[in-house]
Amino acid sequence: MAEDKIDAKGIGQKLVDLTSLLKSPPSTDFAGRLHYKASRSRRAMEFRDNNLLDLGSPWPGYDDNPGTSELGGYSACDRLNYLAQTTVARALKQLNSPLQSKIDMTVCDEAYTEQMGTIAYLCFVEHVNMTLRERPIEVYDKDILGPRKVNNLRDVRMLTWVYTCGFGHNVVGEYLKELLTRDYFIEKIIEDDAGHGDNLRSMCILFLADFMTGDPYTAENGNCFAFRPSFEILQTWSRSLWERKGRGNLSQTKEIIKFCGKVATAVHYPADMASIPSTYQVTTEVYKSILDQDQGGDSYADEIREALKQLIEDDLDTWKSIYTELSGAWLASAYPLWRDAVKKAMEKDDEAIVKQWITDGYYWEDELPYGSKTMLRRDVAPNGAYITAGSAVTMADGSFRNVETLRQGDLLLTSATQAQTTKISREVFPMELTAGLIGFNGEKPFATPAQVFYTTSGLRAVNPHAAMMQNPWAKIGRLAVGHIMYRHKEQPSAQDEYELVEVKSIERTTPEKRIVFALGLDKGVRSHHVNRYLTSLNDPEVRVGDVSALLGKFSPADQLRILSSSKELAPLLGTFDTQTIWERLQLEILEAKKSTNPWLNSTYSASYSSPGARNRSPISRNGSILHLVQGYDLTAVDQPEERSRAGLPHVKMLDGSLLLDGEVQSRAAINDKDRTVSWTRKIAGTEMYEHGQIEIFRGDAAGAGSLFHSSEANPRSLDQGRITKFTAAATDAASPDDTAKSSSFFSRFVSSPSQAATAPKLRLEARWDMTIDMKEWKQGETRTEPQDPASLGVITTGLLPVPKDINLFGATVPAIDEIQDAMNKIRQADGKKPLERMYTYYMSRVRGKDDDGQDTVVDRRFIKLKEATTLLFLSDQGPESTSPFNLTFKKNLGISTTLPVLFQSMYFDRNTEGDEVSGAVFVHDPTKRGNKGSRYYVHGKWAEPTAAKADNEANRLRVSKHFASIARPGIAVSNDMDSQLQPAPITAMLSSTSPPALQRLYSMPYNASDVNSLQQLMINEAMFYHMKDEDRKNFTTRSRPDPKDLGPELTTQLPDDIREWLQNTYAPAFITRSITQIEEFKKKFKTGDTEKVWYWWSGNPLYPKASVGNRLLTRHHLSQGEKCLSNSKEFNKLNRLAAAHAMKKLHPKELDLDVATARQLGADLFAAVSRDVKMSQILEEDDRGDNINKIVAILYTLHPEEKYPDKWFKIITDYAIANTIELPFLKDENGQYVQDYMEESMRQLITKVLSNDPSFTGPVRDQLEKDLNEFMKQNNINQNDSLEKKVSACVSLMASFTVEVARLLTITGNGLARVFGGSKLFLLAGKLAEKAGNAMSKVPMGTKISKGLGALCVVLPLISVIRGWDKLTPAQRVIGVLEPLRAVLSAADKAFEEFKSWRSSKTSEQVKAQDSAVLDGQLRQNITQPQGEGLFELGEKFNPDGGVKGVMAEKFKEGGLPSNDEHIPGESEVWNEEKVNKPDNLLPNEEEAAGKLSTTSKWIRGLNIVLGFAVGAAMTYSLVEEWDKLTDVGKVINTLSVIVQILSVVVDVVDLALTTGLIASSVLSVALPIVGAVLALIGIALMIVSMFVNMYTAEPAPDPVGDFIKNVAADLIKDWEEPPSPKLTYDFTTKGSKDGQGTITVSGENKSSEEVRVAYTQMSIYAGHGEKCLFSDESFHLSTDEDADKGGTLTVSPQDSVSPTLSPSLLRETPTKYWVYNLSLKGKRDEKENWMGNIILGKGKSISAAWAGKLQSSSTIEIVESFTNGDKAHSVLKIDL
Repeated sequence: MAEDKIDAKGIGQKLVDLTSLLKSPPSTDFAGRLHYKASRSRRAMEFRDNNLLDLGSPWPGYDDNPGTSELGGYSACDRLNYLAQTTVARALKQLNSPLQSKIDMTVCDEAYTEQMGTIAYLCFVEHVNMTLRERPIEVYDKDILGPRKVNNLRDVRMLTWVYTCGFGHNVVGEYLKELLTRDYFIEKIIEDDAGHGDNLRSMCILFLADFMTGDPYTAENGNCFAFRPSFEILQTWSRSLWERKGRGNLSQTKEIIKFCGKVATAVHYPADMASIPSTYQVTTEVYKSILDQDQGGDSYADEIREALKQLIEDDLDTWKSIYTELSGAWLASAYPLWRDAVKKAMEKDDEAIVKQWITDGYYWEDELPYGSKTMLRRDVAPNGAYITAGSAVTMADGSFRNVETLRQGDLLLTSATQAQTTKISREVFPMELTAGLIGFNGEKPFATPAQVFYTTSGLRAVNPHAAMMQNPWAKIGRLAVGHIMYRHKEQPSAQDEYELVEVKSIERTTPEKRIVFALGLDKGVRSHHVNRYLTSLNDPEVRVGDVSALLGKFSPADQLRILSSSKELAPLLGTFDTQTIWERLQLEILEAKKSTNPWLNSTYSASYSSPGARNRSPISRNGSILHLVQGYDLTAVDQPEERSRAGLPHVKMLDGSLLLDGEVQSRAAINDKDRTVSWTRKIAGTEMYEHGQIEIFRGDAAGAGSLFHSSEANPRSLDQGRITKFTAAATDAASPDDTAKSSSFFSRFVSSPSQAATAPKLRLEARWDMTIDMKEWKQGETRTEPQDPASLGVITTGLLPVPKDINLFGATVPAIDEIQDAMNKIRQADGKKPLERMYTYYMSRVRGKDDDGQDTVVDRRFIKLKEATTLLFLSDQGPESTSPFNLTFKKNLGISTTLPVLFQSMYFDRNTEGDEVSGAVFVHDPTKRGNKGSRYYVHGKWAEPTAAKADNEANRLRVSKHFASIARPGIAVSNDMDSQLQPAPITAMLSSTSPPALQRLYSMPYNASDVNSLQQLMINEAMFYHMKDEDRKNFTTRSRPDPKDLGPELTTQLPDDIREWLQNTYAPAFITRSITQIEEFKKKFKTGDTEKVWYWWSGNPLYPKASVGNRLLTRHHLSQGEKCLSNSKEFNKLNRLAAAHAMKKLHPKELDLDVATARQLGADLFAAVSRDVKMSQILEEDDRGDNINKIVAILYTLHPEEKYPDKWFKIITDYAIANTIELPFLKDENGQYVQDYMEESMRQLITKVLSNDPSFTGPVRDQLEKDLNEFMKQNNINQNDSLEKKVSACVSLMASFTVEVARLLTITGNGLARVFGGSKLFLLAGKLAEKAGNAMSKVPMGTKISKGLGALCVVLPLISVIRGWDKLTPAQRVIGVLEPLRAVLSAADKAFEEFKSWRSSKTSEQVKAQDSAVLDGQLRQNITQPQGEGLFELGEKFNPDGGVKGVMAEKFKEGGLPSNDEHIPGESEVWNEEKVNKPDNLLPNEEEAAGKLSTTSKWIRGLNIVLGFAVGAAMTYSLVEEWDKLTDVGKVINTLSVIVQILSVVVDVVDLALTTGLIASSVLSVALPIVGAVLALIGIALMIVSMFVNMYTAEPAPDPVGDFIKNVAADLIKDWEEPPSPKLTYDFTTKGSKDGQGTITVSGENKSSEEVRVAYTQMSIYAGHGEKCLFSDESFHLSTDEDADKGGTLTVSPQDSVSPTLSPSLLRETPTKYWVYNLSLKGKRDEKENWMGNIILGKGKSISAAWAGKLQSSSTIEIVESFTNGDKAHSVLKIDL
């Protein structure tokens, strides 16, 4: 182990020795260094760019990059920005600028003090480093398997830190702590240093002891200091020195105190100081903590206290701490430069520069982490809790003052019961806020909806979502009628200062601009009074302070005792001591303070963002169960139905409280993160206790859990009672549509023919009275209420129960239901089939706005009208109507129903309170893509059932009264603080007993990056486990992994073929790849072997297709690359096993189940996701890719034997195609494709009919035969001719028909679209046939045949998915026509009456529209239902080697696969897209689809994404079984190069830089199911090894390496493929010399006789300060980058045809920094000639990249060239300087 190789004693002793060489820090020099850095920070930009600020001089001289934000090896970017901002603010105040009013100087001073503490600390680290540079320390580095010289503290600390089970400890720090408290050390070193004036050595020793073990950024503050090593050391020093010299000697004791106080200033920085703490303040605080813990029992404490009394503050403060010294130097030497710059800025253009500085400051402060100090006053307040102007605040003496009259320092009453008062700690200034006001019980509204009030049942706000957005650390419930608030009495008595106010009504005003104020209270106090109501501050900064304040109430010993008594920590305490856990806790708290919004992490699975980034995903306002109002019925699992609910309570969640059978529960706890509720209660009338836990699944419609009945109130074991497992279903919706909330994962369309005549039976219905704004809502406009309102009727939402306890969102539109009922009655009377439901509905989680316009995530409800065209034909207005409003149906249906608007789609969102909805309708407009026309605003109000409303209010009052006896004003009720309110600890064990549930799988959070990362770790660990012991010992420092960690699937139960492959191929190849990168060993390989090794790992061969006759090449015809890792069947098997194991590790509760249960769940899930409703949802939702990844991963993990992922791929592909076919072609290169296809279709159909083909039977075929016989007779075709002649004659006579159909289909523009009314399939085909039939009028019986056989053939090009018709063989064309023909004829057979009516010229347009809708529905079913061949099978026949997967793989290789992070800019919805124009923001393959399909760009993108993900997902899990079947394209989809090429097309760039080989995880997650992603990560690791292993002088011993090469590697390599040669010839020229400025120009020339195409080429150069780095510059930039002003420059040519992307990657920071700069060159994209962006070079042409910088050492430039077929070639240029 690495720990054994770290010489902790030797390193610790050298550090102590180093302290004797230290001199006092040069504060003025460091102030200059800080100025040089801060002047280049963002907050100095305005002064720097306008040449107003003296930028200073760099120091020290050895720093090659003095202007970076790094201090002591750590980033100090924000701290330097704070330093710049506070300095400018001070200057504005000193210069009396009017703009100083924009700054809160109190916060400014606090921020300066806080940041100066950290900055000075890091400067002291640098000061020590200066000595370390001269005397480096040798430390073992596990990365290079040997020691190296270290010259900075950061690396010493990092290299000596060891982790065990997630807990870290620093072995040198531990040694220092033990060394520094030894008696001989104190006597020899400390006593000697105490006698010197500066005491610098002792101070530095303490500093090092803390630095090595604590947070490397700051000195500890507050009570945390008492747990640091330095405190224990100081305790020992103080007592030891007192015992030696101070006992009984007051004078000496005072000197000892002074000494300890002085040295403590380096490690103790008291919290909440308005200025730099003085030595006297530090001394008194330190000794307060020392005395609190002293248990010596002698006179030590008394003598120390007496000496402290006699300390003279001024005398002690003559000694300045490092913080005081640096701050003083900054103010003396740097501050004047800033003040001068500010003064100059104030004199220009009415302080315009300063105004811009303030504006940029607002943006910068918005990007800071939650809880950060913000000092700029805002004119406009963000949404949250504020005090409105005119509100009365209670002062300390009980009087009242309006908030606008308050000033900093005023004393407020904060608790009347304890007569507590607190000062206002911040300046009080006005801000503007747009918000409504709320008031209670008829009084005038006075508070913002986010105002937080103390109630008897906890902290509450009318808008808790907004309150928790403002302060994500707080738990804030909803305030509603029935709750009880505290109000200070006007004439309070001594015993009872508050009156309890029941909320009986809440009054509101509409939002408008108003003036508000924010308070800041001293010492972390939160409570105060507004209009006599007891309210709480809601500032997250104060909340963080509360943590420190709470800790401060306990002594360190008490804190340790609290930890020791924690039952939850018992397992940890068995392994780690309390001190260790406490220290870990402090680190966790520290990270929490630095983190972004914690509310996101606990309630909504948000995208990862780095700490400090405010550009985060918005918060879901429906995610927290704290705000849930819902009842649940429990059903016992594995019980007969008649007994399944007996004895189980009814569970009611009410605004964060729990009621069981109507009784409020005191001993209950809510875990919002896990979405669980636990309780303990005594069952009335018995001596039994019920301990329960319920998990409420996301969507709140269902849950599961278990009950534990025991005679014990606090049982210790589950053996002491009986367990009952249950499922939970939402019941009596007590808040509008609460139970209809459904996560986007399992929401879906609901469409069932059996329900067509009546509305679906919903439970938990919510009725909405809807209004539409008749004024168009144009893009970019804000609309919050109707401007021209009209009734939209009623819409009902609720739950639609389906089997397996899956609850789906459902909706009804009564007006449309009435029209459909009337229509189906007529059809039933005529003996025709009823129409399917005319609209669909689903719910999806999308980004939206809350009531106050803030970004949020909402559960959006959608309703989409499938048959808008049919309704238009049925309406009295008819298809020619241009108005979508107020359609009537009296003439055709005989009903008086009016449809207010003919919409194509509609959506609406609930408001925070849940009693209103708002959204939009998009009117039906056949001239637009997807028929989706103009947008109109809609609004709805909930018709709340009176009984449900009254029940909720009564229950809230019951809860409030219940907790009134427990609660105390100003102290929020919390079971965290009161053990009497906690359920029994046994409830924590109940989560493991909860029954499996399909709904839990739907609700399961999923992060593809997490799965992928763990999957890679599992593969890596499996390799080490199965590696030969000798190889593991010789070439690694690893021991064999514990099989318990890996699991039997990857160890003892791993299939023999994979185990043998890992041991004899993969592990040796891994070792071989590593050692080929060491120059010493390269010479031991044969010529070309190292390139073969590279190619085995990195090659991605895609073999060109060629024909042998009419068949494709098989694997036996392939030559190159078969043995690359990307083609390894074993590797893909291992990847699949590791993925399943990773899923179980990450989600044990959901997936690590017994075999029978897992298989049943897998079968249930497969059935559920195979429903049309679910697949429709996937095509619509924004996170479709993640959901497909998730579903596929779950399916395989649960039941790998069933091959569910592969089966599901077929189903979803069929379904996607079936939905696509409803959309007609718009253009097709003059219609030639359609004409050819139509002609072939007619030929095949006539042939099958006339030949009595047994595969074509049915009434439609019989009818067509009659028509054809009559047609031949009328046109004198000899019936005795051969079949071929008869068919040719018929087709020839129909030629004018096919030409006209092709012409009509390719006409673009609104004219044709308007005439056809947005028709689909059969309706469109009938209309086209009717119009084209006019061309047949001179042919006997031509019109009739065109309306029958001809019209059927028109359907075919509308549903075809064939591409490249002209390239197909005659046999392939036949297949391509026959399958759609079967589908069309089968559909017509199943609706034969409709078919006859459809083709009849006597049928009315209205009836034809209905018949066409039925025929369309039958055709959809034929394509997707298993009994039909389906278009999926058609694809399989077209490509027998690769099937649809191969086709889709090729499609996405050409066009690119969109990433999850891609969104269409602007609105989340798209509408009013002209059909004649291609939509924006489409990929090449999507553009092709958009050119032919009339759907919207969003739907096209959805289709492409879902198919692309399905390809990747399905192939990941089914690939192995079909390996020999896959085509070249099929294999390549699983390799790295295609992923890189796909994603590089999508992402075009900059920081993602997939083409560089360094793949960002956020982008890689797009292609996670594709096994090439595994290869990518391995490739990255090996690349890093290959680039920099040569930079270290220490190399492994050659003997085992030589033997390995000779005995293992040689045999392994000999069968590997030779890599292909690059298509370009690469060379370089050098200008300049070593250690000077120079240019290296790399060129790639086409020396062949033909044009060359390359997908991209990548060049990698190494820069930094190591001897293997070509340049010493740490930064390079493209010459076209105008913003870059330093570092090396890269110029690429020819600029008109090559697009460069430059991506730096920091590979190593120590001993000095090493960078790799990856240049990726692609061609310029051209839609006609080069839409893939390939590099295209003619004979003799070349590309070049000129790198200009400071040349340093001979090195190499690595070049990887990617071909257009996916394969890669490799070149290395050796640069000798």
